[in-house]
Amino acid sequence: MSAQITLARPYAKAIFNQAKLSDKVEQWSEWLNYLDILTSDPEMEMFIQSPKSSKDKVSQVLTEIAEKHVGDQAKNLIALLTMNKRLSIVPDIVALFEQYRANDEGSVNVQVTVPYGLEDHERNTIVTALQSALNKTIQLDATVDASIIGGMIVRAGDQIIDGSVLGNLNRLEKIL
Repeated sequence: MSAQITLARPYAKAIFNQAKLSDKVEQWSEWLNYLDILTSDPEMEMFIQSPKSSKDKVSQVLTEIAEKHVGDQAKNLIALLTMNKRLSIVPDIVALFEQYRANDEGSVNVQVTVPYGLEDHERNTIVTALQSALNKTIQLDATVDASIIGGMIVRAGDQIIDGSVLGNLNRLEKIL
């Protein structure tokens, strides 16, 4: 999975920079989400991955389907991703683009994994601490995973802080 993120990062960064320069960030967000939905359709995935489907045919079909939903620059992106056999990284491009967008707008999406459901005051404490540390508006998404035993795992963009009991036990095991 990290290899796909590595492949997607230059595309997402270039798209975001172009969108920002042309003042079309919202529009690009919509185009990328449409492209993600289109390429992740099970029948479309089978067509894209079929050895009988040439790059040109895949690009032509995707462009024709997306004709009314995306702009010319997005059509060029479809052709580029098809020719480079990178359509599989579209979800990662979308995720990174949205991270860049949120960061540019002064907010960040943070995923927190905890061993039990959070009370409102616990959620507020976490949000306040993260806002102070990151100097950004925090959009918190909490996931419950009892296997971490205690503590929490925080994911903010590319940063991961593993303060879970399970993570500490695994690190101790490696040391011993």
